[in-house]
Amino acid sequence: MRSRPIMITVRFNEEEYKWLMDNVNKSCLRREPYIRALIAGEEIYPGPTEEWIALFRLLSGMGNNLNQIAARAHWSHSLSQQDFERLVEMRKEFWNAVERVKRNKSIAGED
Repeated sequence: MRSRPIMITVRFNEEEYKWLMDNVNKSCLRREPYIRALIAGEEIYPGPTEEWIALFRLLSGMGNNLNQIAARAHWSHSLSQQDFERLVEMRKEFWNAVERVKRNKSIAGED
């Protein structure tokens, strides 16, 4: 049995439907949850932009690299010069990406 068995049909004109769908797409919600949130008076925030998603992926990859370097340093009881340089490079790469997102530009370097 469905958790929401009651269905209500609502008709829109083209302008209303375009407004609804634009806002649904910005929110990253599906249409029905978006409408339910509107009815409930919930605050609806826009979803993350492609730039933020790319930043999260970059950060995730850096976290994986950092874990690998930390594991290698733990087992060898030292940090190689190459690993140290990679850590410095990752730090610069991350902060450059953050600055690009702040300026509302693509992380991929596409201006």
